[in-house]
Amino acid sequence: MAFAVAEKVRSFTVARQIEAKPTLDALKRVRDEVVETKFKTGDSAAPLPSRGGPPPLPNPRAKFEAKGVEGDITRVVGGATNRPIPAAPKKQEPAGAGAGAGYTGSLLEAKRRAQQKIKEKEQGED
Repeated sequence: MAFAVAEKVRSFTVARQIEAKPTLDALKRVRDEVVETKFKTGDSAAPLPSRGGPPPLPNPRAKFEAKGVEGDITRVVGGATNRPIPAAPKKQEPAGAGAGAGYTGSLLEAKRRAQQKIKEKEQGED
């Protein structure tokens, strides 16, 4: 019984021996298939990424040339023009907001109206 318990414990603690060569060959084959399908394009002359080092850097002096785009830019982009974008209209403030917009401006307007009514009453009594 002690022997059976020791074997059970060993099965969890001892690393299993795996044949490395067949496993690595299978992983390499799967990786090659994925690279072939993932990076495959319609152009059969395009090279597949190399395995031996970092990917090649793009040429910084290369000029971008769009393929399949011909004609006037206004037709290609759907009405775009080379005219500058017009400026946004200026914000128009409502009448009476010149003395200060918001809460304080409305209080000042109310004060002026009240003073005007007081002056009118005083002039009417005289």
